[in-house]
Amino acid sequence: MNNGIILSALARFWSFLCRAYENSIYFKIFNKIAYWIYRLFSSSLLFGFFSKTKTDAEQSVVSKIINAFFGFFHKHLHQRVYVIGNTAKRSIVVRSVSSFINSWYAISISYYSMTLAAFVGFRLVLKRVLSEMTGPYTIFLILVAAVGIFIDVSPAALYEGSSFRKHLGFQDLPESVMLRKRIKPHKAVTVSLVIGSIAGILTVVPIGWLAVVAVGGIVLLIAKPKFAVILVAACFPLLPTMGVAALGVYLLAVLFIKYLYSENSHINIDTFDIAILVMCAVIVYGVLNSHALLGSIAPAAVYILFVSSFYVIRRAAHEKDFLKTLLNFIVLVSVAVSLYGIYQKLT
Repeated sequence: MNNGIILSALARFWSFLCRAYENSIYFKIFNKIAYWIYRLFSSSLLFGFFSKTKTDAEQSVVSKIINAFFGFFHKHLHQRVYVIGNTAKRSIVVRSVSSFINSWYAISISYYSMTLAAFVGFRLVLKRVLSEMTGPYTIFLILVAAVGIFIDVSPAALYEGSSFRKHLGFQDLPESVMLRKRIKPHKAVTVSLVIGSIAGILTVVPIGWLAVVAVGGIVLLIAKPKFAVILVAACFPLLPTMGVAALGVYLLAVLFIKYLYSENSHINIDTFDIAILVMCAVIVYGVLNSHALLGSIAPAAVYILFVSSFYVIRRAAHEKDFLKTLLNFIVLVSVAVSLYGIYQKLT
């Protein structure tokens, strides 16, 4: 009863304050000033620029220049890239990689363990031949592979049936997700052993790790360019600036190749895209008028590269599920970096 009286009194007092404010001279003066500023802004070039429709933006001079620039390359290179792309699509390697990327979660863990066993086995043999010491992590990988070979279940099925998932409140997998992909055992075993053997041999060779990561990354990012966006976001706090810049260059190159491969030579541009281009133009203008021209080129190029990633991320993140995945990776990496910072502080 007392709570009801107090809440009613507070509500009446709040209504009184609102009426008093709306009837005050300050509110009337502020309203007139705000309306005057709005009229000035609504008639300005800036307001007109950002209130353009998508059709107006596509018909603008900047849009026509950009489409003419990229259209030149599309006209002269599209046919060649299209022929190469179709030839690659029909190859066994690309078909196998695409199949794996699209259904990796439905492949049995035992096949992954066979790959790991072949990888570790060839490393051990080559290290013995080269008289090198075996690290403790190698023994750990052998145990993991030995146990994993007997786990004939896919990651998707393992997740779906996990009691931890239910207790932690994680969502069920969509009905469209395949829990188990049927693969001919002899083919799966052969591919697992070949991939593991090649990777094991390469990692013993100088800079072999780099070769494995580079080849795997190139194949993965060409097949799924969106992964590059996630990779850049995840590696940003871990890699040096130039490492992230290299990923950005590669991402832009992959997207340019995909643009040349597509039938549509027109690029959809809106006012926000044009505003970012104007920002890049201002950076270039600043470099050209800099007192230290040579010293300004490299930082400006990095700035423009990072700004250019806006176009990639904006177009890749329009899907709700992908945006959630991207944000999850950013949060996970941020937590990892924070925990490492705490570890450094304690030690």
